[in-house]
Amino acid sequence: MSLNGRFRRLIGWFIVLSCFALLIPHAAAAPGPAVEVYVGGVELDAATPYYQNGSSTAFASSPAGGWNAYFDAAAATLKLQNIEITDLTFLQGSTTEKSFIEIYGNAALELIGDNKLLFVGSPAAGPDFAYGVYVYGDLSVRGSGSLSIAIQSKNSVYGMYSLYGLYFYDGSMTLRLQSSVSRGIVATVVIIDGAQIDVGVEGVECFGVSGEDLTLKSGTLDVNVESTYSFAYGVVAIALSLQGGRMETDAFGTGETCGLYYQDGTLEASGGQFVMSGETSAIAHGKNGTDIQSPAAGMEIFVSADRAGSIKTQWFSPADGSLTYANGTPSPFLYVEFSPIYPQTGDGRTPVLWAGIALGILFLAAGTFFAAGRRKSC
Repeated sequence: MSLNGRFRRLIGWFIVLSCFALLIPHAAAAPGPAVEVYVGGVELDAATPYYQNGSSTAFASSPAGGWNAYFDAAAATLKLQNIEITDLTFLQGSTTEKSFIEIYGNAALELIGDNKLLFVGSPAAGPDFAYGVYVYGDLSVRGSGSLSIAIQSKNSVYGMYSLYGLYFYDGSMTLRLQSSVSRGIVATVVIIDGAQIDVGVEGVECFGVSGEDLTLKSGTLDVNVESTYSFAYGVVAIALSLQGGRMETDAFGTGETCGLYYQDGTLEASGGQFVMSGETSAIAHGKNGTDIQSPAAGMEIFVSADRAGSIKTQWFSPADGSLTYANGTPSPFLYVEFSPIYPQTGDGRTPVLWAGIALGILFLAAGTFFAAGRRKSC
C-alpha cells in the first residue's frame, strides 16, 4: 500500500519537525545531577527519599512494610522496587500534561523486582499529554528487575520520554500504549546495550522507538505498532547504528506502515540480527536518507515480499530490488532481515565447526590408539 505524494511529504515534514522539536533544548548543556524527582506526584529528596505504594507523602526513613521507591540524592539514582501506580498526576507547572514519574536533571533509574505503571481507561479519558516516565535530562536504566508501562488515553501518549538521552543497560521493559498519537520511547539519543525491551503501540499515528541517534549494541528490542488511520513506524531515527543484539520491528494497519524509517542520515548494520517488516514496506527513508547499496562487511541481507518472511531470498544489491521505500518509489520487500556471517574458525558461536574439530580429534585419537595396538602385537 502507498500514499499519494502530498501525504508522504506531509508525513516527512511531520517527522522532521518532531526531530527539530527535540533539538530545541540543546541550546544549553544537559542539566546537572537530578535535584527534583516526583513519583506518583510525590516529591522525593535527600530529606524524604522514600515512597510507598498508595502514599500521598514521602518518608524520611523506610516505612513499615518497606519502600517501593527510593531516591538516592547523592548518587542521583531513583530505585523502584515492586512499585504500582495506577493514576497519572500533573507535571510540575502544567495543566495539560500528566505522568507517573518525573525526573528533572541527569539521573539513573534502578529496577528491582516487578514494577508497574498502569493507567488504562476509556480512550476518551485522560490528559492531553500522558507520559509513563518524563525526564528533563539524561536517564540511564539499570537493574535486574522489570518495568511495565501501560497507558490508554485520549490524545498523545509517551511511554518513556526524554529531551536528552535514554540509555538502557539492564533490566526488562514492557510498554503498551493506546491513544490518537502513541510514542513508545522518545529521546534525542537512545542507546540499548543489554536491556530487554518490548514495545507495543496503537493509534492514529504511531512510533515505537524514536530518536535522532539510535544505537543497539546488545540486548533485545521488539516493536509492534498498529495504525488505525494515518501511519505507523516501528523504529524512527535520523542516524541508526545496529551493532549487536537482536531487533524485530513490525508495522501494520491503515495508512503507511513501515518497520523502520530513517530520515536524513544513514543506516549502519555491523553486527547482531535485525528483522524489519511492514505492510507498506519493511524499510523506508526520507528524501535525504542514504539508500542501502550492499550488505555491510560480515552481514547478510535476506528479503521477502511476504511480511511474515516466508520464501526468503538473499539480497546483494539494488539490482535485486530496492531495499527501501522512498520518495514514492515502493520497495517490493515487506520483510528485510540483517544477519551476521559467523566466521569459520575460532568462533564458539559456530557449533557445527567445533563439532567437526572435536570429531577430527576423536578420529586422530582412535587412529593413534589402533596404531599403538598393532605395534604392540608385532
